[in-house]
Amino acid sequence: PISQFVREETLPFAVKDASLLCQAVCSTRFVVSGGGNGGGDNPPTKDRSPGLDALVPILTEDLEHMSNKSAIYRLRCLSGAVRYAGSTVLKHREAITSAISFALSKSDDRALFKTGCKLLRHTLSSQCEEYPIAQGVHPKRVANNGSSPPPVLGTSALLHGDRIWWHVPSGEQIDFTVSLLSQFAMTRWMDLGSPSDGEAAAGAANVSLQQWRQTLRVLRYTLRGCSGILLDEDPEIILTQDKEICPKEMAAARLILTSSIQTRKVLQ
Repeated sequence: PISQFVREETLPFAVKDASLLCQAVCSTRFVVSGGGNGGGDNPPTKDRSPGLDALVPILTEDLEHMSNKSAIYRLRCLSGAVRYAGSTVLKHREAITSAISFALSKSDDRALFKTGCKLLRHTLSSQCEEYPIAQGVHPKRVANNGSSPPPVLGTSALLHGDRIWWHVPSGEQIDFTVSLLSQFAMTRWMDLGSPSDGEAAAGAANVSLQQWRQTLRVLRYTLRGCSGILLDEDPEIILTQDKEICPKEMAAARLILTSSIQTRKVLQ
């Protein structure tokens, strides 16, 4: 029903509500390997979001053939869908990356370009940040015998019966995060200082004010999405220091060391 609604309806004036609906649908996930509960030293290694699996193909289909308003609506819904979707995003990395690239290529449409920046930010934060995950994001009721019948709307949630998992990024997710950072932020930044052959021959780089503004906007949203893994020092140096260091910074350093060598070079 939700996938049918997303496929058949385009409601530009209710896009925020539609985005929150997609976020709720994709937030409930199941551990498919690892078996941990996301806490302590036993985090889940893989999880699955059936909601994201169902919505991504719909929300990324034929964006280039849609009107700008329809494309913005789909991309806003996709931003909500990926926001707390965990490692399942990796399964759809190509489709999501193509959607971001499509939006950021529309430099003549300010609203569509900004929507692409927001999608980039939420994709980055979903892959490199830790956040709590409820096992079931819906009301529940428990029968007298302890069994749990299907959820019933209007029944108060029983928080003591809903274990909380934590999304803990993996090295593969950090690699994906850095690939997005390199493709969209660093490439644009380098292009500002790399004039074309004709401009170089003339001795001037005629970069438009709009290009500067759009590049800085992409950088701003990129930093908002991945600032948690941008450390002041090399991760190995941080972990060998004797002075007291913020636990979050130490956790980020350990996480970065699980990524590829290329990723670590970019982050340095």
